[in-house]
Amino acid sequence: MRNDNINSRMRRSLRTSAIDLTFWEKDRKGGYNQEKPKISRKQLIQIGLKELKQEIKLWKDEVTEKLISDPILVYRP
Repeated sequence: MRNDNINSRMRRSLRTSAIDLTFWEKDRKGGYNQEKPKISRKQLIQIGLKELKQEIKLWKDEVTEKLISDPILVYRP
């Protein structure tokens, strides 16, 4: 009977993690109190469209390169 009582006390006091012993508070800004200026939606859309334009140009170049080097089209009778 005594062993059962000791085992149950040991199980309650045994912790597998140190979470109960530590205290950590997340700092949302990582220690810096700087605020970035807000960018308007119009500017965000303009920036996004410029990037999209560049990506479409790259994609177009990749597609033309793929079609030029395609062996089926090169050796077509």
